Amino acid sequence: MISLELLKHTCEMCAVAQPAALSLLTGPQQVILEAIDDANRLLSSEKDRWFMQEQSSFICHPYASGSEAKTTGAGPYLLDLLDEGPPLLAPFDATLTDNGKATFATGGDDADDVFRIDYASADTATILSDWRAGAIDGDPGDAAWAYGQDEYILPAAVDRVSWMKTAKYSATAMREVFLRPVSLEEMQATRVTRTTYLDKGEPAIYTVVRWDASGSNQLRKVIVDPFPEFASVVHYGYYRVPVNLNTITSTEPDLPTQWHQLLIWAGMEAYFASYGTGAPADSRAGRDVPQILEVLDREFKTLKAEFDNEQRIAGERTALDGSSMERIFYNDALGRNI
Repeated sequence: MISLELLKHTCEMCAVAQPAALSLLTGPQQVILEAIDDANRLLSSEKDRWFMQEQSSFICHPYASGSEAKTTGAGPYLLDLLDEGPPLLAPFDATLTDNGKATFATGGDDADDVFRIDYASADTATILSDWRAGAIDGDPGDAAWAYGQDEYILPAAVDRVSWMKTAKYSATAMREVFLRPVSLEEMQATRVTRTTYLDKGEPAIYTVVRWDASGSNQLRKVIVDPFPEFASVVHYGYYRVPVNLNTITSTEPDLPTQWHQLLIWAGMEAYFASYGTGAPADSRAGRDVPQILEVLDREFKTLKAEFDNEQRIAGERTALDGSSMERIFYNDALGRNI
């Protein structure tokens, strides 16, 4: 059932007028809808539910390097690639708008400095890091540069990544390799202790971190290492964010249809806890409210036990994304198998 039908059915069970639309709710109807939404979110995400599993993919952008570039502007500065082909190097992509990594050596002490860049055009990038060297017009052969794209924004529906694998594409080879999940701290420690920070190759490890561009969304982005040498497709499995049922758009709950009764009982329990039976508290009908709540709670817990013991469990490769490492207590608190 979609959320409007669920709400109507629950209202009928509570002897509450049924709504014509989700945009025109009374106080009791709103209480019921919020309880249905809360129950759907909790039941869908407290454990690794099979029906919340999804798969997707993204394309890694290839590593690029050259021997001639310059910086222009006066803050923010631009990294302008001057290498000419054939073909003319144009490594930056408009879909990769944030946090590429680059080096730009002009013969000084900055040969190993790594700075973050943002797409400006196919052959220019805005320098996001604090750039103190100013405008530099590099001489041919003296202004070596390198660029790698290790960060990729995941869709808003991604709650937690459970596995990731990459297929390496080159002129002669293609193979699939599962990446090992690590913490951001472990990845950074690996990078700063090796000879070349922008080490190119086939990604072998990954971490997932929170990324919030607008201040309102809890998004995720994945960081891979080494920096992808070739364009390659990365496949990954994830658990999605529960849908929002507390909205004016009627939406299908995450819970499969056979478990929708759990949502109805949650809505009924919230209504009777808030409004009772509508009778005076000292009347016989009013005194029945505790018994009604007790029955609803018992029925909910009985069905939920069946729901939790369902044989269809999340069949995933045992793995942990980096963003969950600080939330390891979920294993005990919420039963996640991470």
